[in-house]
Amino acid sequence: AGHVAVTIPEECQKNFDRFASLIAEMGLHNGKERPALQVFKTRDGKKPDCLGFYGNNIVAIWQDAVTSKEVMLEELCHHYSGSADRTRSFQDYLFRMITEMATYFRD
Repeated sequence: AGHVAVTIPEECQKNFDRFASLIAEMGLHNGKERPALQVFKTRDGKKPDCLGFYGNNIVAIWQDAVTSKEVMLEELCHHYSGSADRTRSFQDYLFRMITEMATYFRD
């Protein structure tokens, strides 16, 4: 493939663990275990079409996007929801997450 795994920066792993724990605490993990994290670079050194992706129980983040909490959270949500981009089920999961977060942080 066009990707190669690279070392995961410490701050990236901390954010990943923080998000995955929060999702579990809010009961949004749907009984699934935490996925693995992988950071990748492209073989040709160019920006990939996708800054992150999920598959085979692995959340993969492009090395130049490791500080993007949005990319990380989106890929974690694909794992826990079991839904693909641009689907009603993914949208439903995200709105459920927003609702749970509002309650979680308010109480």
